[in-house]
Amino acid sequence: MEEATSRAMEILTPDRDRNVGIVLKFIRLPIQQIEASIRTFDTLTLGEERVSGLLKIIPSAEDLEAINRARKAHGKPWSRTEQQELPMAVRFILMTQTIDHYAERIHAWSLKYKLHGDLEDLEQKLAKANRAIDAIFDSRSLPDMLYFLLEVSNFLNKGSRFQDAKGFPITQLPQIMDFKTTDGKSTLLSYVAESLSSMEASNPSQAGMLHISDELMPMVEAGREIDVPSIEQELKKLRGRLQKCKLLIEELKNDSRWTTVLGKFIIRALPELERVEKLAETIDGKMERLCTFLCEKKETFSLNEVLRTLTMFCKRFDQEQEKMQLRKERLARAEDNRRRQSDVAAEANAQLAQEGDVISPSSSTTVPRQRRMSQQQQQQPPPPQRSPQPEQRRLSGAKATPVPPGTNNNKDSRTPVSNNNGATTTTNGHTNPHSPGAPSSGNGNTRSQLFR
Repeated sequence: MEEATSRAMEILTPDRDRNVGIVLKFIRLPIQQIEASIRTFDTLTLGEERVSGLLKIIPSAEDLEAINRARKAHGKPWSRTEQQELPMAVRFILMTQTIDHYAERIHAWSLKYKLHGDLEDLEQKLAKANRAIDAIFDSRSLPDMLYFLLEVSNFLNKGSRFQDAKGFPITQLPQIMDFKTTDGKSTLLSYVAESLSSMEASNPSQAGMLHISDELMPMVEAGREIDVPSIEQELKKLRGRLQKCKLLIEELKNDSRWTTVLGKFIIRALPELERVEKLAETIDGKMERLCTFLCEKKETFSLNEVLRTLTMFCKRFDQEQEKMQLRKERLARAEDNRRRQSDVAAEANAQLAQEGDVISPSSSTTVPRQRRMSQQQQQQPPPPQRSPQPEQRRLSGAKATPVPPGTNNNKDSRTPVSNNNGATTTTNGHTNPHSPGAPSSGNGNTRSQLFR
């Protein structure tokens, strides 16, 4: 007995034995109760989570082969007492062998729980893709924008083999957007944004292309990650599993409980599946039209790539418009500051001019005083022109030596002396012509007569 038990403990691989044991502990039901619930299709006992666990540990061909080898090595079938000594994973697999079509039952049961949710999820994804395609066809700005880009590209390609193109694949849009200007400081997309903005300013009826994102982004961005071919493959798998349920009903025609429950499930599930399949078929037809509309090749057409390209274009175009708007606001602020400074300066000049025109109270006494001073200056004879001292004459061609400020270079130094009439004279008798009241004639040594 101990030898048989020891051999039984090594029937399954350690990993498989551990994984099956973990799921059974999660289910937390005796093996006998699990068997009874499966036979009676007891949905109260075996809910969605427990059935999902049973789906993970459906016996594989390797499990059954390992158990058959252990049974043959034992020499005879295990008795009930010996089976109780076997590991839980082995006892569970032995139980599943007593239920006909066990694996098919568990698969059908799991599909019953999951089909509605799976179809709803797939339908929502297809609906997003469908709305994205409709947004492209319904957009009035997209054809105009693509035509405008085509015209600009043909102008830039003038003289090359690409000139006069009739169209371009939409997936080439990133290359067109990033085309650099001659100075390398801007791109074709920036030029397009500025050109369209100027067109809008001159003709507001042409402003539609500036709002292309409003027509595409809500739907195109939501559908850019939807993989329609993968969804169609999932629908095919679900239909195949539903077809297996119909076959299982035929195999279990004597099991009224199972045939009744599965029959009702199939009746509800088929219309849901057909509705989603019809939506996928509709999208396929639209994708063929879209492929031609966007100049893409049918062999390489990908709806995901198209939607991602349009999403990126809309975002980049919006960014360029924001940058352009910021530049306009910056220039407007600078112009306002310049105008404000000019107004302040003009106001200050006007105020100064106004203050200059106002006559002050002291002007009545100031004007006569200024007139008397002017008359005295006219009556006083002009001072004689002062000539340099003879000693200060320099030989022709001699270089002048700079004299530091405050230095008296005249050897004949004179000390000014004040006479009786207030005139200032020098010690050698020469009269200073700059003195007030200096005579205009008399002594021949007067400087004013000497150099007149």
